[in-house]
Amino acid sequence: AFARRQPLSPEAVNINMLIRNIEALLRSSLGQKYELDLNLNSDIWPVMIDPVQLESSLLNLTINARDAMPEGGKLMISTERFNLPTDQQTSANELKAGEYVKIDVMDNGEGISQDLLDKVFEPFFTTKPAGKGSGLGLSMVFGFIKQSGGHIQVQSEPGRGTRFQLFLPHNEMVSPAPVLQEIDSPTTVQHSKQTILVVEDNDLVRHYAISQLRDAGYQVLAAADGHQALNWLASAQQIDLLFTDVLMPGGISGHELAKQAKQLRQTLPVLYTSGYTEKALTDEEKQNGSIPILNKPYHRAALLNRVAQMLTYKT
Repeated sequence: AFARRQPLSPEAVNINMLIRNIEALLRSSLGQKYELDLNLNSDIWPVMIDPVQLESSLLNLTINARDAMPEGGKLMISTERFNLPTDQQTSANELKAGEYVKIDVMDNGEGISQDLLDKVFEPFFTTKPAGKGSGLGLSMVFGFIKQSGGHIQVQSEPGRGTRFQLFLPHNEMVSPAPVLQEIDSPTTVQHSKQTILVVEDNDLVRHYAISQLRDAGYQVLAAADGHQALNWLASAQQIDLLFTDVLMPGGISGHELAKQAKQLRQTLPVLYTSGYTEKALTDEEKQNGSIPILNKPYHRAALLNRVAQMLTYKT
């Protein structure tokens, strides 16, 4: 991502709608000690961008803000149009002249000292204690925004918080109609008694999946590895679908977990997910599509549609 060579799937996105769709996830990631204030200007352009990567970037910035406010605080996210005339472009600023949608992500946390500010986007650089951060989050956000033709900059002062500004270029060829749609809420009632076991070792991905499924009305159980999942499967807890990553640490892969799950619950449907499909599937599975799998990264609509298909097939 930092090298700006990751595969992207850009589409026309209404940024305000995207932020509203992940608002519950952002609030749950912050926790009860924190306030989230959204100021979304309705008069903005749609942009061509990968919505999954943008959601991930905003979640990353939210978690960084939370960590910078250990005693609690306020996170503010705003959107607006931004126009940089050609005569105001300077060589010192990498932002090119043009029209943008600007996203501000501001916290009132500890802030960053000036001697460290120039390093925040460098891979593996982190101000967090050992074991608390990889130093890859901001560098991945940086690479994604740059690869998308945009720009990101940061302003901060110790004791006065931090402000990240994301500039996403306006493309006049993009239709003004909102493309990223809300999932209809009436499905909540019919899902209220269906329980999904989510097995995912990546904390961010697991929390994202749990949040989206619960918002859609499902009951959700969570496990960080195969051993925790087997404890749930051996219990008396109702489980209607096993949604598991394929490649996981701990000695139990998704395939092995599904095999043991079938021994405990013969009719339990299994939906796999993986970001490395080539390694996750056998040659036979690749050829005949015999395994139901949701490729990473996935966004809300893809997740809910695939889950609904699996549960409908079961029924």
